[in-house]
Amino acid sequence: MNWLSAPVPIDKIDYLYIIGNSLYILSYLILIIQTLLSFNLVEVFRKYIFHILVLILLDILSVVVVTNTIMDVMPHYAYYLEFIYNAVIMILLNVALINYLHKDDKRSFTLLVGSIFIFFSQVIQTAYFYISEISFLNVISSLFFVCAFVSFYLHSILANRERKDSILSDLMA
Repeated sequence: MNWLSAPVPIDKIDYLYIIGNSLYILSYLILIIQTLLSFNLVEVFRKYIFHILVLILLDILSVVVVTNTIMDVMPHYAYYLEFIYNAVIMILLNVALINYLHKDDKRSFTLLVGSIFIFFSQVIQTAYFYISEISFLNVISSLFFVCAFVSFYLHSILANRERKDSILSDLMA
């Protein structure tokens, strides 16, 4: 399914596809959990309950629409894995948005931007693989993917700077 591996017949299981996507899912889940642990969930739910409900409805719609575009061209295991992958991306996007609304700082903004780039990269990549093999779509998808990880890198840099500033201010006090 990508340029690094040979095509696997539809009646065979592509283990590299499963392992690769599972690792992405695991990494996004860790990022989601880390973000959720950084704020008071009760306060956030109380403050943003309407936003969260609307986002959940949009998530369900987006995941079903995007994943159903590939239902007929993939084996069942790949369809379910794509469904889970798309759901995790949407959860990451929602958690990043709520985090930004709640904290409104540079660090939460970089996480939101990275999540947006991941989402659009996935949508464009799905269009490239399953709708139209226009090379420009693959280039844009790859560019968005790189921009997402640059944003995640900036997110981690800001986290380290905040910790370093906090340690220095504790030492100076």
